[in-house]
Amino acid sequence: MLSALPLVSDLTDREIFLLFCQCGTLSRVATILDTHPSKISRAIKHLEHKLDTQLVKRDGKKLLLTREGEHYKDSIITAFRDILEHEYILRNKILKKNLRVFYHTIPGRLFMENVLNDCIRKFPEISFSYEIVSHLTQEHLKDNCLFIGNGRNATIPEDTIRKNIFSDELLIGSSITNPEIEKDRVYAIADLYDKKIINSSSCTIEYFDESGKSHNTEFRNILINVGQSVDSIKFGVKNNCLFMTCRYSFERTELAEQIRQVPVKEPIEPYYIDIFYNKNTRDNPESKMVIDYLYREARTFFLELQKTLNT
Repeated sequence: MLSALPLVSDLTDREIFLLFCQCGTLSRVATILDTHPSKISRAIKHLEHKLDTQLVKRDGKKLLLTREGEHYKDSIITAFRDILEHEYILRNKILKKNLRVFYHTIPGRLFMENVLNDCIRKFPEISFSYEIVSHLTQEHLKDNCLFIGNGRNATIPEDTIRKNIFSDELLIGSSITNPEIEKDRVYAIADLYDKKIINSSSCTIEYFDESGKSHNTEFRNILINVGQSVDSIKFGVKNNCLFMTCRYSFERTELAEQIRQVPVKEPIEPYYIDIFYNKNTRDNPESKMVIDYLYREARTFFLELQKTLNT
């Protein structure tokens, strides 16, 4: 037996269990550790007792992992991999690059929650921190920062880089019982100026006249500006208010049967989800890899979402 191998007493019950997972039998583990199979069995039983969970079951002459045992093995392997990675970083004095990701809006959050774990696994040399925010500010455009969502406003520097990954129509909705809205009537934007309006679109509402010129709506009777929120739709239905929202949220609210779309003559500016970052972030090779990856994944994700909306 090689002297480099650890003694059984030097290993934790967890490590012995993991060695059993790799070897498949108690006898093989015992041979490697130069001990008796009964000691390996006792270590596993002791671990099961501590966890109050059966990790191994007998099937005839074979010992197999239970479902809980499989999950526990996977969690140990993941944890050990992270430990070894951090030890390597410390040993070689390697500092991970940190990339801060900010995102908002329902579709943007849905995308990030689906892709972030894959991103962390794909780029182990980068440390990600992420945060849900209400809107884009200059704080989110510093070096090594990304913002995903709708951030078009006048306070953003002109040299900010923006990649559009999704746009959706803005709709005006109303409660079916709203007495201010006539059924089957097509409204001009100006006809809605004196209605009670909730801006739930997370962006400045604009419309285009017949010549294609863009105008701010400047509604005179906006009650609240709540950002992209299903709660605002509920508020609008309950209080007989008009509300503006993107089609994504409009069609997915639980109040859909109580909502009527209000047709307007002038087209309204679409709702956007973009990726924002600055030039220094783009010019860094590691950041650029992440940006390109997120952009490709986002395009695929929202293309499928668009197909769902259209059907």
